[in-house]
Amino acid sequence: MRAFRGKRGRSRVPHVLERERRKPCFFALLIHARQRLAQFGAMLGAAIGLREDDIAVLERGGYLHDVGKIGIPDSIVNKPSPLTAAEYEIMKQHTIIGERLCGSLRILAPVRPIIRHHHERLHGSGYPDGLRGDAIPLAAKVIAIVDVFDAVTTARPYRLARDLAPAREEPTMDARAGRFDIVLVSAFFELIDAGHIRVGATVASRTR
Repeated sequence: MRAFRGKRGRSRVPHVLERERRKPCFFALLIHARQRLAQFGAMLGAAIGLREDDIAVLERGGYLHDVGKIGIPDSIVNKPSPLTAAEYEIMKQHTIIGERLCGSLRILAPVRPIIRHHHERLHGSGYPDGLRGDAIPLAAKVIAIVDVFDAVTTARPYRLARDLAPAREEPTMDARAGRFDIVLVSAFFELIDAGHIRVGATVASRTR
């Protein structure tokens, strides 16, 4: 994606962010929904005993994991119905675009694995690299789980938010099918059951 780099190979992310900042969907993407993911990711990281610096990476990753969507057409990101197969292939590129956007920013180096790999799945069915098992960075596994949960408990352009009981089904089924780490999913639900994460706080509109 050379379009995101200047003549000297420097990341153009500051310029892209400035250009995109006026779009309503951009704020919804990086501020409103992402604050929840940052909080959820940090809380799950703490619950499984990660170090403070790793928890800080999860928090940043919660904000930035979908930053590559600013390189995806708004007609796809904001589509009020499910994506076609062709549109989905375009959407999948956000992981690669996001990593390259942040590529030359040294401070974001620890977050890049989250940006690239948060759609990988344990049995290798994810994207963009089809990683399996332990090859998937732990931070990406954490953000993947909280992202799915936030997605199903938040209203989308094409469906309503789900309540807690049905919302638990999707990550649970993903874990049983070998897509998610069952230990991480269980730890996340323990946070919910203990009242540390309130589902009602997540029911708000977000982009795809």
